[in-house]
Amino acid sequence: MLHNLLKRRLLKCRSNSSKIHNASDAESGVRRGHTATRVSLKTRVSLKRQAVSTRYAYSAIEKKSRRRRRLFAVVLLVLVLTFPLTGFVRAVQHESVRQEEILRNPLAAVSPEMKMPLNMPEIARMKGKAGSGTEQAAVSMDGVQNQQYGLTQPLAMALGVGEDDGAQARIQDGNLQGLEVLSAQDTDENSGEAQEAGDYPVSLSRFIDSSGRPSLELDLEKAIEVGGALQIVDSGMKVGLSLNPGLQDKAEALLKQYRVPFGGVVLLEPSSGKLLAIASHSSGRPDNMKFALNASGPAASIFKLVTTSAALENTKINGNTPIHYRGGDYVLNQRNYNPQPKLDTRSMTLASALGKSCNPVFARVALNYLSPQLLERYARSFAFGRELNFDVPARQDTYVIPSDDYGVARTAAGFGEVTLNPLHAASLIGSIANKGVMMRPYIINTLASEVNGALLYQAQTQQLQKVVAAETAGRLLKMMEETTKIGTGRREFRQFHNGKGFPKVISAKTGTLTGKDPLGVYFWFVAAAPAENPEVVVASLVVDQGKRQINASGLARLMLEEYFRNEKHA
Repeated sequence: MLHNLLKRRLLKCRSNSSKIHNASDAESGVRRGHTATRVSLKTRVSLKRQAVSTRYAYSAIEKKSRRRRRLFAVVLLVLVLTFPLTGFVRAVQHESVRQEEILRNPLAAVSPEMKMPLNMPEIARMKGKAGSGTEQAAVSMDGVQNQQYGLTQPLAMALGVGEDDGAQARIQDGNLQGLEVLSAQDTDENSGEAQEAGDYPVSLSRFIDSSGRPSLELDLEKAIEVGGALQIVDSGMKVGLSLNPGLQDKAEALLKQYRVPFGGVVLLEPSSGKLLAIASHSSGRPDNMKFALNASGPAASIFKLVTTSAALENTKINGNTPIHYRGGDYVLNQRNYNPQPKLDTRSMTLASALGKSCNPVFARVALNYLSPQLLERYARSFAFGRELNFDVPARQDTYVIPSDDYGVARTAAGFGEVTLNPLHAASLIGSIANKGVMMRPYIINTLASEVNGALLYQAQTQQLQKVVAAETAGRLLKMMEETTKIGTGRREFRQFHNGKGFPKVISAKTGTLTGKDPLGVYFWFVAAAPAENPEVVVASLVVDQGKRQINASGLARLMLEEYFRNEKHA
């Protein structure tokens, strides 16, 4: 643009100069007597002034252009000089942060691509104790217990040092927190050569993640019973499972016996989150835990527990409050979802509606007493859409709370876009049984070295979140007794109380809804037993594709019978 402007001003200047010269030539021709057009003095003066003005303008533009070029050159020079310095400062800062992280947790030194840790000499230098490159290490584990163990082979692999009797690993609570250099001495006294990280192709990060929890892919088919407990030996590690051998065998046998095409069952202790049994069947074959961890099916009426909890804590209604509605107990459509006092001639208490799973009642509760925002808050409280931090990866549940009245009514009654897996269902009922506190479910009890048996990890109970108040949980358990007394689970549990040592009352909830992944009718059952001060919870799911031989209530009943029949269940 500047070039074009200069070009135009230059052409104009040349044109004016040409006019001046022509005028001068004309005047000279007159003096010499030639025939030419006379140019007046006024015209010549005007043309000269215009030419001078044009030359001054052109000179000013050219000076301004030179100043801009010089300024651009200076800025470019500054950038060229400062960019490497900035990159160097950032690199130093990044390395400083990384070194602090490594000192705080050695597993941070593991390369994600190669799964290999940094070698000990580098870590030692970070602590300001550079030596001959043969330093030994101790792993600090934070917690209550404080026991000394020799540096095991898997731990040596992770730290990049050789196994040595002088090296000690301090184990406390099983959480890897930091690294401490004890002394500088030869790893191999004969050769004086240190073992480098590259000598060990396996890292402890394969077994324990940076948060201190196990990170293993478990194959329960490899589990063997050792000393009354199940154990898996894999990759130099002994994995002690929390599962009860008798209950686990029973769960797997039931799914196989009744040829459940898709289904899962989970038993756990509500006070600790410890899994006692977990089994799945998928497409007619055993599938370890996968279907029990797959949240692809609808939550169905299990979501009524969320609706009820929100109502108990935020309104004046209780289990004895009558709720008026119209139509049948289960049909919920455009004709009967909305409250109309003149037409709502039927009524049922909230406790009875929970036991019988009456859909129109929960539509009324949602529209008359709750809001979409409140319903969503309680869904999050019950861990829908949240991670359970289980030892094995699980497919996360999803939920959608609509804003329109019809969508809210159907979601509150269990017809919404909400998914659930048996593990989460067991944790959900477990939080109610545990006075409103949801515990982190776990299946890995211990990790130990196969070489010398040194303990590297011990499971500890951990609270995930407070779900509801303890008083609300107690009221909810009382209301859920109606399910096995007069409600949808009464037939299966009619004979349950006749067994010796069996609890007299069980708190439970059923759910039934058609799903698409896989296609079929989803039968849910969750229960806490005994109803007063529960010691075990069960969640079962059976997907019926037209050839069902057992439903979820029957599967859960048989598992509870096995639990209370077995004297070693505690």
